[in-house]
Amino acid sequence: AKSNSNQSLYLMSTVTLAVVLVVGLVAAVGLGLTISHAINEPIKELVNVAAQFERGRLDTQITYESKNEIGQLAQSLRYAFDRTEKVVNEISDMLLRMSEGDISVEELPEYAGDFAPISFAANTILESLNDMMARMQAAADQVDNGAGQVSSGAQQLAQGATEQASSV
Repeated sequence: AKSNSNQSLYLMSTVTLAVVLVVGLVAAVGLGLTISHAINEPIKELVNVAAQFERGRLDTQITYESKNEIGQLAQSLRYAFDRTEKVVNEISDMLLRMSEGDISVEELPEYAGDFAPISFAANTILESLNDMMARMQAAADQVDNGAGQVSSGAQQLAQGATEQASSV
């Protein structure tokens, strides 16, 4: 009877151990898939957004938010993309207005980092154009003044000729 009881206990222990191992294995696989999905999905989004950005789509949006490292990466990329889009839009607006003859545009703000030479160059171009237009305006004023003097001299000459003709 003791031998049957031991065999029964052994069989029950083996079955219990097998069930626990199967449940543990299923739980480990499920947990691994969940963790893999939790990491893979946000990275897929970031790769997709970076590819769009690379193709010149500056208005791409990153929707992933989290307090983990991937969330911090997403926030950093979101800020970098927004900043780059703002710089490109400001420069594009400035150049478009200047190409339409409007040089009354305001200077660009002083950009930081690698954007600094861009704002410096654009503002230097704007300053040069404004200086050139001021010199052109001064030259036009001088021409206008000279034309007025020539006109006045021609009128005086005509008046003198008229007076001389009437005295003859």
